[in-house]
Amino acid sequence: MSAAAYPGAIYDTHDRDLGAAYPSFGYLNSIAEGIRIGEEAGTKVIFSHFNAQGAHNYGRAPEGAALIQEARERGIDVAGAHHSYTATQSNLRSYTIPGWVVAGGDTAMVRRFNDPDTLPIIDLQTREMLEIRGGAGNILFVDQRPDLNGKTLMQVADERGLSAPEAAREILRDGNASVMNLRLYDDENTRYLAQVDWIDDLALMGVTLVPPDRSHIQERSGHSRKS
Repeated sequence: MSAAAYPGAIYDTHDRDLGAAYPSFGYLNSIAEGIRIGEEAGTKVIFSHFNAQGAHNYGRAPEGAALIQEARERGIDVAGAHHSYTATQSNLRSYTIPGWVVAGGDTAMVRRFNDPDTLPIIDLQTREMLEIRGGAGNILFVDQRPDLNGKTLMQVADERGLSAPEAAREILRDGNASVMNLRLYDDENTRYLAQVDWIDDLALMGVTLVPPDRSHIQERSGHSRKS
């Protein structure tokens, strides 16, 4: 990692969920890893998505912030950017199907759906993924298909008489779907991070994440007091 330590070098984690999608690794380990990489490499560290993502991390912003504050007190040049959006947009497959299931493309994915040996594992892991995102009631379809658009995954599942994992798999057999994850971050975390002095102060570190003719909330700040 020392090869990265040229003057002004930056390690930007761009870790969108801070370990939320990998419970066995987790939120605090993800932050500690980012700090360690920057410290050992001798670079500045930017957490460009410093958000305690997922229902299981509601109220945990102070824990992660404490790790960064301690690192700063040791002299590590580390800061973060926080966006206070209440939802995020992606696709149904990313939010409900484990990576190993989609390996090899859609045909391989459907083949695993049809395998009685792998199906129970897929079902369990889909439930775990949905729990992280606040449940099927917080997965909202914003899709071109009128039978899906504007409904939550829970509503679609109820309409079809299926469980949420079953409904997700049935939809994905016909192709992926655009969805939003509502209530991604809780108000308690957002209020806390709005008061942290090293959040959204990337300009003070001489960091530019986007070209000057563009704007991005990560750099321009999600909090009015720093806009």
